[in-house]
Amino acid sequence: RVEVLCSERMDRQRTVEAFFVATETPTELKWPGFSGRQLVLEFKRPLQEDRTYVITVGTGARDLRNNPMTASYTFAFGTGEKLNQSTVSGFVFKNHQPAKGAMIWAYDADDIDDTVGHALPAYRTQSGQDGGYQFLRLSAGGYRIIAFEDENRNFKLDDQEYFAAPSVDLLVKEEEETITGDLALYRMSTPDLRLVKVQSLDRNRLLMVFSADVEASDLEFRLSDLEI
Repeated sequence: RVEVLCSERMDRQRTVEAFFVATETPTELKWPGFSGRQLVLEFKRPLQEDRTYVITVGTGARDLRNNPMTASYTFAFGTGEKLNQSTVSGFVFKNHQPAKGAMIWAYDADDIDDTVGHALPAYRTQSGQDGGYQFLRLSAGGYRIIAFEDENRNFKLDDQEYFAAPSVDLLVKEEEETITGDLALYRMSTPDLRLVKVQSLDRNRLLMVFSADVEASDLEFRLSDLEI
């Protein structure tokens, strides 16, 4: 079992949602007592031999005043003679601003299929207030990194959520730091896009309001007998 002690009384549901364990293994989380500060993790099956286990409390964890953690907190322990030392770090942005609380998932590149974003990855963390994130103590190998905003908090990537990924998979070497670079979130699809209002502002300008964000460069207009 692993015990985590927080400095404040925590929102229990949001804190449990932000609790990640790698290597993924069946666990149970409990809040002993009534303080709401102590969280206990119990493993439901024997741990694997010669393996580094990384535990992360993500920035989705928050206290009863709804104050989130400013950065994810990560620690590790091992069942072998040493801990893995490799790290991966980077930043996530949305609309040119730091994206805080984004989900960052790292998949083993040798085990990639069409369930990326749905099946649980090898490692999970969340971006901090500055949009930064870091995976600590990864095993050496290839990884595919994805970032997304879990807007409905269902622990998977949905079609209409903001998403980002590096252009190539990462090769992580033992005891080295790998930089993913900046990731820019974009909405994967626009739901129910329609023109909801048109208004003439003056003799030269029309105001057009859409049901969702659009890029002006992607639009084309045709009005009968009028050049635009």
